[in-house]
Amino acid sequence: MTLHHSTQPERVFESLKTVLKKSGKAVLVDMCEHSFEEFRTEMGDVHLGFKPERVYEMASEYFSKVSVDIMRGIHCKSSGRSAEILIATMLNRP
Repeated sequence: MTLHHSTQPERVFESLKTVLKKSGKAVLVDMCEHSFEEFRTEMGDVHLGFKPERVYEMASEYFSKVSVDIMRGIHCKSSGRSAEILIATMLNRP
């Protein structure tokens, strides 16, 4: 739940790859894209979540096997609003 706070989210995936062992696996959980502009000031969000397809694109630059799914029924809730959560699993290229 930190990717949406990053000014350079693409570099997060690069960093994940760097610290993993060969054939290591990484799991990332974050918010799906939403329209709650006030999250920028209330919670310091840089991005208003991400589309699963965008996370897949960024992760695929560094990982050989990527899966991104929406976690149905699990939401990030704040001030009466709710955003869906996504989960990305990534396998390091040997």
